[in-house]
Amino acid sequence: MNMKMRNLVPVAALVGLFTAVTLAQAPSPAAPPTTLVATSSNVSGAGEKIEFVINRWSTDADRDKLSAAWNTKPAPPPAEGARPGAGGAAAAGGRGGRGGGRGGGGNGAAAAPLTPEAAMGATLKDLTPAGYFWTSEVGGYLIRYAAKMPGSAGESRIILLTDKRLGAAKNNWQPAPGAAPNAYEFSLIELRVPAKAEGEGKVSLTGAIVVDPDTKSVALEHYDMLPVTLRGVKIQPAS
Repeated sequence: MNMKMRNLVPVAALVGLFTAVTLAQAPSPAAPPTTLVATSSNVSGAGEKIEFVINRWSTDADRDKLSAAWNTKPAPPPAEGARPGAGGAAAAGGRGGRGGGRGGGGNGAAAAPLTPEAAMGATLKDLTPAGYFWTSEVGGYLIRYAAKMPGSAGESRIILLTDKRLGAAKNNWQPAPGAAPNAYEFSLIELRVPAKAEGEGKVSLTGAIVVDPDTKSVALEHYDMLPVTLRGVKIQPAS
């Protein structure tokens, strides 16, 4: 090997090393959003086209925060006959002290008891949005939680949570006659999408929410018994 070739070898090695390091440090391109389309069913205003855009899937930490919130034990009612200030100094140091911390300033105003619904609503508003969707209402809905997990027979099971109740702004999305609505101020949407066919979805407008012991995520209780609220659910191919 002549002198000129010997000088070129280290240069080529350095160029190769620089290229490898540059590629390793370059940020990976963001994954394209997941888009699903569906049509509302069995509610007032049925036939509405909905498009869900999921920019990211929620973390296990998000899942665990929501599950813990939903497992909140409601505060027991005050003992019969108890009243603020009863018991003199002992009461002031005990219940009065807690009342001052929770009610603000110890003015005797009792804070609303923490319930699973209240804890869930507060937790949802603290989560980083995972996506959004639009209905015919003015203003869209932020998806605060988006989880995807395998379902039966190879289908995808997708859980979405928004911090507003569907139909709150326009008074649509009312359940079909005969279905008793619940009082949740937020909405959980559960979608079941087969690998090669259109799927369906159901919403917590009437269904109760539980923590699924298998996935550790919040989900709809007795999914199979609830009316189908979204038909023709399919995942759009990424562009």
